[in-house]
Amino acid sequence: MATVLRVLYLVFNEGYSGDVDLAAEAIRLTRQLAAAIDHPEVAGLLALMLLHHARRAGRTAPDGSLVPLAEQDRSRWDTGAIAEGVAILQAALARDRLGEF
Repeated sequence: MATVLRVLYLVFNEGYSGDVDLAAEAIRLTRQLAAAIDHPEVAGLLALMLLHHARRAGRTAPDGSLVPLAEQDRSRWDTGAIAEGVAILQAALARDRLGEF
Protein backbone atom coordinates (compact mmCIF):
# COMPACT_ATOMS: atom_id res chain seq x y z
CA MET A 1 0.00 0.00 0.00
CA ALA A 2 2.83 2.41 0.81
CA THR A 3 4.24 2.07 -2.71
CA VAL A 4 0.86 2.68 -4.34
CA LEU A 5 0.31 5.79 -2.21
CA ARG A 6 3.77 7.15 -3.06
CA VAL A 7 3.13 6.67 -6.78
CA LEU A 8 -0.22 8.47 -6.53
CA TYR A 9 1.47 11.29 -4.60
CA LEU A 10 4.21 11.58 -7.23
CA VAL A 11 1.62 11.74 -10.02
CA PHE A 12 -0.22 14.46 -8.10
CA ASN A 13 2.98 16.43 -7.53
CA GLU A 14 3.84 16.30 -11.21
CA GLY A 15 0.40 17.66 -12.04
CA TYR A 16 0.46 20.18 -9.20
CA SER A 17 3.41 21.98 -10.72
CA GLY A 18 2.19 21.86 -14.29
CA ASP A 19 -0.47 19.78 -15.96
CA VAL A 20 -3.82 20.26 -14.19
CA ASP A 21 -5.25 17.10 -15.75
CA LEU A 22 -2.50 14.98 -14.18
CA ALA A 23 -3.29 16.31 -10.70
CA ALA A 24 -7.00 15.74 -11.29
CA GLU A 25 -6.25 12.20 -12.48
CA ALA A 26 -4.25 11.49 -9.33
CA ILE A 27 -7.19 12.70 -7.25
CA ARG A 28 -9.60 10.55 -9.28
CA LEU A 29 -7.44 7.44 -8.80
CA THR A 30 -7.02 8.12 -5.08
CA ARG A 31 -10.80 8.54 -4.75
CA GLN A 32 -11.28 5.14 -6.39
CA LEU A 33 -8.75 3.56 -4.05
CA ALA A 34 -10.45 5.18 -1.04
CA ALA A 35 -13.80 3.79 -2.19
CA ALA A 36 -12.32 0.31 -2.61
CA ILE A 37 -10.50 0.02 0.72
CA ASP A 38 -10.92 1.51 4.17
CA HIS A 39 -7.41 2.73 4.98
CA PRO A 40 -6.57 5.93 6.91
CA GLU A 41 -3.43 6.60 4.84
CA VAL A 42 -5.48 6.59 1.63
CA ALA A 43 -7.93 9.02 3.22
CA GLY A 44 -5.06 11.19 4.42
CA LEU A 45 -3.52 11.32 0.96
CA LEU A 46 -6.86 12.18 -0.64
CA ALA A 47 -7.39 14.97 1.87
CA LEU A 48 -3.88 16.31 1.23
CA MET A 49 -4.46 16.33 -2.52
CA LEU A 50 -7.86 18.01 -2.25
CA LEU A 51 -6.63 20.70 0.11
CA HIS A 52 -3.64 21.55 -2.09
CA HIS A 53 -5.52 21.34 -5.38
CA ALA A 54 -8.29 23.58 -4.01
CA ARG A 55 -5.82 26.49 -3.94
CA ARG A 56 -4.53 25.98 -7.47
CA ALA A 57 -6.25 29.00 -9.02
CA GLY A 58 -4.95 31.36 -6.35
CA ARG A 59 -1.37 30.24 -5.99
CA THR A 60 0.05 31.91 -9.12
CA ALA A 61 -0.08 35.49 -10.36
CA PRO A 62 -1.01 36.33 -13.96
CA ASP A 63 2.72 36.45 -14.83
CA GLY A 64 3.16 32.88 -13.52
CA SER A 65 5.00 33.81 -10.34
CA LEU A 66 4.06 32.10 -7.09
CA VAL A 67 1.79 33.94 -4.69
CA PRO A 68 2.60 33.31 -1.00
CA LEU A 69 -0.23 31.66 0.94
CA ALA A 70 -0.88 34.77 3.06
CA GLU A 71 -1.33 36.86 -0.10
CA GLN A 72 -3.53 34.47 -2.09
CA ASP A 73 -7.02 35.60 -3.10
CA ARG A 74 -9.12 33.14 -1.15
CA SER A 75 -12.15 33.82 -3.32
CA ARG A 76 -10.32 31.89 -6.06
CA TRP A 77 -10.02 28.78 -3.86
CA ASP A 78 -12.36 25.82 -4.42
CA THR A 79 -14.33 25.85 -1.16
CA GLY A 80 -16.11 22.61 -2.01
CA ALA A 81 -12.80 20.76 -2.32
CA ILE A 82 -11.59 22.36 0.91
CA ALA A 83 -14.72 21.25 2.79
CA GLU A 84 -14.41 17.74 1.39
CA GLY A 85 -10.71 17.56 2.24
CA VAL A 86 -11.28 18.78 5.80
CA ALA A 87 -14.10 16.26 6.35
CA ILE A 88 -11.96 13.39 5.04
CA LEU A 89 -9.01 14.54 7.13
CA GLN A 90 -11.08 14.79 10.32
CA ALA A 91 -12.46 11.29 9.81
CA ALA A 92 -8.95 9.92 9.21
CA LEU A 93 -7.54 11.70 12.27
CA ALA A 94 -10.35 10.34 14.44
CA ARG A 95 -9.01 6.85 13.77
CA ASP A 96 -5.82 7.83 15.64
CA ARG A 97 -3.49 6.01 13.24
CA LEU A 98 -1.14 8.73 12.05
CA GLY A 99 1.21 7.91 9.20
CA GLU A 100 3.10 9.48 6.33
CA PHE A 101 -0.02 10.98 4.76
